[in-house]
Amino acid sequence: LFRSGMDLLPGLDERVLTGDACDPSYVDSHPTYCEKFDVIYSNNVFEHFERPWIAATNLTQLLKTGGIVITIVPFAQRYHESPGDFFRYTNKGVESLFMAAGPFEVLKSGYDICGRRTNWKGSGYGNDTVPTDSFGAWRETWFTVSVLLKLPLTRQQEV
Repeated sequence: LFRSGMDLLPGLDERVLTGDACDPSYVDSHPTYCEKFDVIYSNNVFEHFERPWIAATNLTQLLKTGGIVITIVPFAQRYHESPGDFFRYTNKGVESLFMAAGPFEVLKSGYDICGRRTNWKGSGYGNDTVPTDSFGAWRETWFTVSVLLKLPLTRQQEV
């Protein structure tokens, strides 16, 4: 079983791919990882990408045909820089990002509202704090959850 991760900065584990997933040359920097992964799991990352359409394209190239991409991302959540906070997503928006990168089948797509009424004030640094009012702090937290299966390219798509 091969396991790996991704991070912006190099670390101690050589299995961790490093660099900006939004860089158009990201896959060229990691050629041995093309079509290598059975599952790509992203939890609360895509809102921090300045160019998520490029990241979706890069991840699609790293995913094997028949592989699954699982993406959890805010639909409604307080602003939280890390280092930036750029987007919120509907389930159709996540599907569209990946469908533009390659053929996918939607296995599951919708919203997780379990934390909807949670008072999440933030961590208290930068612009990451929500003032408490008579209703609490941030009270509408919904996450978009998408599970997509990468399909083989058709002859038309290969051309």
